[in-house]
Amino acid sequence: MNSVSSLSQLPNIPPSLAHTSSSSSSSSSSFNNLVREAIVRQKGEPVCVQVVSPGLHVFTYARLDTPWHKAQVLGESLKEMLRSTGDKEIAAKEMVEKLMGKRVKVENDRLPNTGCDSDWEHRLSSNYVETDTELGVFGTKSTRVLAVKTDGETCFYEKYLEEGVWKEHSVQYHLDV
Repeated sequence: MNSVSSLSQLPNIPPSLAHTSSSSSSSSSSFNNLVREAIVRQKGEPVCVQVVSPGLHVFTYARLDTPWHKAQVLGESLKEMLRSTGDKEIAAKEMVEKLMGKRVKVENDRLPNTGCDSDWEHRLSSNYVETDTELGVFGTKSTRVLAVKTDGETCFYEKYLEEGVWKEHSVQYHLDV
């Protein structure tokens, strides 16, 4: 894997997307993002580039395609959405609204073993997280979808929380495939 210090160093990444993603990373202790290749940076690790095979991929706080139950459920839900719509195109915003707002928690025996206690893991096990803590509400601040068609037409959509208000950002561009 090649290390890069900024998304803007990668080929075919529009400046607006590189700026959005790099500014998002500085505002949280850990961030995940997906662009032409998978860019994954866990807290304290360098940014690495990983070639992503064609197909459907999901990730949460773990690495791409980690078999956490919530990621598997999300992947299966997306596959079902694609099957049920046939050839109809699904907007990225619709994917976020229908799939990422689910608050169904995982049974304790299906929780990942990340080193956190099981109560905390259970509280974080739904796709949309909102839980009270001693320091206030902890939860989902951003949801992103990257959809790349076989012809390279690409849509990056993000719904994010800014000063208590949900906002949206979308970028359309073309990748050379």
